[in-house]
Amino acid sequence: NGVEGMGFAIPINEVKPIVQELMDNGYVSRPYMGITGMTLTNQVVQYYRLNPQVSQGVLVYSTVAGSPAQQAGIQPGDVLYKVDSTVLESMEQLTEYLADHKAGDKLTFLVDRSGKSIEATVTLGDQGKAEQEQQAKQQSSGYSNGSNGSNGNNYSFTLPW
Repeated sequence: NGVEGMGFAIPINEVKPIVQELMDNGYVSRPYMGITGMTLTNQVVQYYRLNPQVSQGVLVYSTVAGSPAQQAGIQPGDVLYKVDSTVLESMEQLTEYLADHKAGDKLTFLVDRSGKSIEATVTLGDQGKAEQEQQAKQQSSGYSNGSNGSNGNNYSFTLPW
């Protein structure tokens, strides 16, 4: 195999706070909004018949029920084009912006909704805590999600926003 013996190093100063958080809380706190989004392009604007005056930003494709974004009034079809004082150009940029914040932070978005500009303030949620609560609900209701103790595997997939 061409990669046998390959290793990677992570600086200990990055690992220590993560390990401490896992020991203290049982999860790692990560900020999230609760949207599925895509970078706005000319093709996306034409396909979804969006406001042609908004040429960059993030199209909200869906929101998670009860998520911080939904609680702030953000809806599928909205275009997020500014967060705080930062112009949004892509979904990747929004993801990076969220990574620089923590759960509980308030972010103010400028949103284009069918040609009207509105403001939405999102209080970022804690994805790690939400996942832990969801797993506890599933266990108490008898839902196993493929993890019944026989092999120890628990398969889940979450998005970082």
